[in-house]
Amino acid sequence: MTYQIDALTGKQNTFQQMRERSVKCALWLRKQNVKPGDIIVTCTHNQLESYVPFVASMYIDVCINPWNEHSSSGSIEHFFKIVKPKVIFVNGNKAATILEVATKLGVSPKIVVFDETEGFESLESILNGHFDEAEVDGFSCTTLKKNNIRETTVVLFSSGTTGLPKAIEIPHTLFTSLSRMEVPPMSPSDVGLWFGSLSWITSVLLTIHTILSYATAIKCSGFDCEKVYQMIGKYKVTWMLIETGMCNRLVKSGVLTRYNISSLKIIIYGGSVNKAELHENLVKSLPDVLIMPIYGMTETGSISYSTSTGKFGSSGRICKNNRLMIADLNTGKPLGPNMHGEICTKSLTMMNGYYRDPENTKNIFDKDGWFHTGDLGYYDEDGYIFIVDRIKQLIKCKGHQVSPTEIEILLQSHPSVYESAVVPVPHLFDGQHPTAFVQKMSGAEVTAEELEQLVAMNMEDYKKLRGGVVFLENIPHVPNGKIDRKQLRNMAEIFKKK
Repeated sequence: MTYQIDALTGKQNTFQQMRERSVKCALWLRKQNVKPGDIIVTCTHNQLESYVPFVASMYIDVCINPWNEHSSSGSIEHFFKIVKPKVIFVNGNKAATILEVATKLGVSPKIVVFDETEGFESLESILNGHFDEAEVDGFSCTTLKKNNIRETTVVLFSSGTTGLPKAIEIPHTLFTSLSRMEVPPMSPSDVGLWFGSLSWITSVLLTIHTILSYATAIKCSGFDCEKVYQMIGKYKVTWMLIETGMCNRLVKSGVLTRYNISSLKIIIYGGSVNKAELHENLVKSLPDVLIMPIYGMTETGSISYSTSTGKFGSSGRICKNNRLMIADLNTGKPLGPNMHGEICTKSLTMMNGYYRDPENTKNIFDKDGWFHTGDLGYYDEDGYIFIVDRIKQLIKCKGHQVSPTEIEILLQSHPSVYESAVVPVPHLFDGQHPTAFVQKMSGAEVTAEELEQLVAMNMEDYKKLRGGVVFLENIPHVPNGKIDRKQLRNMAEIFKKK
């Protein structure tokens, strides 16, 4: 059975090859004296071989810490100061940078490259080495004791949008809980497509889910609307997971009608606020596809999802074995239906804490054990959950809190706007002003004054785009598809100075 297909080259591998290669990697790691309690690192894109060390680490109960393949040398240095990996599996073009940082810090992990790179041992050469056939065939995984089920098995770094990335300890229970394997529903006949590397929790969960379900995974690391539709048609993709912003680009791209995507049955999306207009447009554009919004975090796993079209703008209902509370922003007390507050959650599958960071761990949980997500939201009388915005992304203008998402929804209703992002710029008297970055539809024309007027005519005075409108050829995104608001905030301050 086919396990994976490279979307660009068509190269495939089978479940038998997956088992053999990951078992050989596990045996090799044991020979390097890598044992339970140790950490290994991967740093690569969403490609065919990324699963090898990942699955191998699961086999021998070693903690794996995937790094974002686009990490700068500064980020890598920060990672090294938190985790102490014994082995790092990395793309060849990043190996020298990692070696340089490791040498600077006086650490010496074993560095293995996914491709052939001079001066480094390759994963392929390791897997082509001598292995006892009986040892490979008779391999057995390290047994996980019942009282170790809450032990950390994966460490993922947060995106670092509001500070330095934190290392999130994810327990075995996230992967052994059946309730975390419900989205999307899978069978051996399914073909799935997603774009993020293993440095994102969704990719970690989907990698395990596809293996356990004997489903086929299409490997692709770059998002392009036209290529997405081509891949769906070529490989008969049945479900796809994308970031919320990608949905907007798919709907507005205008290429939907050019391709046969009749195989597609489910789109799961999340990662940003689910906007009602976007949700409705998706349903209208793809009437034969089940649209499933999902809400979760690296620290918590899935919190809610929708099993049907549901209510436009909602992120569905709470997952099984989860608890949810909306807490008053001032008092912390629970709120009832349709009252805005901070979303808090509890489950047996959420993170153990931030690795080697007891202070931040203590601050993110309250005295009753509720995890505070930092998201502003509410639930309605039918139990549907709605996300309003990230609390830290709210713009403080003239004593009011302004939701960037609210302004973005209005801007994107303009026929000439392809995508928009609103961020704050400091102001001496008002605190902050909203600034809008806008990517126009191909061939469309619209002026900054028109968009400023659109907001002024339809919103309160304190929501006006006093920070201006900046047109960009492309709105920047981080690798998983989310808008790179950190970069935009820096750009906004530069434009302000000009």
